[in-house]
Amino acid sequence: MDTRLYLNKEGERQEAAEEVRCSCRDSLRTRHALALEMLAEHGKPCPHGWIAGDDEMGRSSAFRRDLRSLGERYLLAVPSNTLSAIWMPSPEYCGRGRRPQIPYVRVDRWCAALPENAWMTIECA
Repeated sequence: MDTRLYLNKEGERQEAAEEVRCSCRDSLRTRHALALEMLAEHGKPCPHGWIAGDDEMGRSSAFRRDLRSLGERYLLAVPSNTLSAIWMPSPEYCGRGRRPQIPYVRVDRWCAALPENAWMTIECA
């Protein structure tokens, strides 16, 4: 098992599984960076099926992208006001004016608009 000390911007302790002395204030890293470091160091020797995290971990689109690029399956909460691209074909460009923008919508509004049969229960083991 590995633990890393996460300090917020003010240097206050946020999460740690055990007491750790840290004198290296110049190497503060985000929770996302620490998670990716631990995954790089221990991911292969420690078999796992999923990466799970709270909405603070899921808030970062860069973190989710990094997990996808590593081929990791993940289950991360995201804040309800997170904007997401709707997965549909991009609007065609007619050759004049501004190019059409990919539509973004809040996750909570997108979920509310889905029919009941669009949801599926998945068991994570």
